[in-house]
Amino acid sequence: MITQGRGGHVLFTASFAGLVPNRELGPYNVTKAAVVALAESLRKDVREHGIGVSVLCPMRVTSNIDFSARNRPASRGGPTANRTYTEEERAALDGRMLDVEPVAELVLEAILRNDLYIHTHREAEAYFAQRSDRITQAFRHAM
Repeated sequence: MITQGRGGHVLFTASFAGLVPNRELGPYNVTKAAVVALAESLRKDVREHGIGVSVLCPMRVTSNIDFSARNRPASRGGPTANRTYTEEERAALDGRMLDVEPVAELVLEAILRNDLYIHTHREAEAYFAQRSDRITQAFRHAM
């Protein structure tokens, strides 16, 4: 994109877990936080070339992610080696379940505005604010 000199846009898909980690999902949280950091870094690196960067941080969107264990290779224990949510656990998860179509529209609009972060759920803001407050409060002890 830089070589072509025509600008453009890069879109990453992370997860809200990249901003506010979830319980029992350490490896998932780490990889999603890395995607967010990569998007933030790349944005700084390519903005002078007219290239935008966005990172989608959705909560719950209709997809088969809860059943991703079906793709686990046999060399890694196969599908049964990965825990999946029960129907009861899925029902207790925070955040509305959004259809993909309005999320896709949201993403396109955010790209046109050149937004860095793309959030799907307003209710996620409170969780991020709590995390931000904890981080800010920790500076009281800094030297």
